[in-house]
Amino acid sequence: MSKTQTLAAASCNVLVRHALNPTSSAQINPIVGFLFRSYPVLMTNENSAELMDSVFASPDLDLRARLLRIIQDFLMSESSKFMAQEKGD
Repeated sequence: MSKTQTLAAASCNVLVRHALNPTSSAQINPIVGFLFRSYPVLMTNENSAELMDSVFASPDLDLRARLLRIIQDFLMSESSKFMAQEKGD
């Protein structure tokens, strides 16, 4: 893991802990979303999984939709990479 990825992971862990707090989640969740978009591997972090669980359990449909879009973007990019690799072989 590069220094940038390590820093992003550490930042994500701190932000996720704050995002689980209802009083700060509205400000923190978009930042965590940007980190997930830039470093999708952070979504596999245990703290991140806890945050995603809380998002899906919340009544906020907009927040759920944003998280689903992030996951969908990641899966589409991975699919594109896989397809390009298959064409190259």
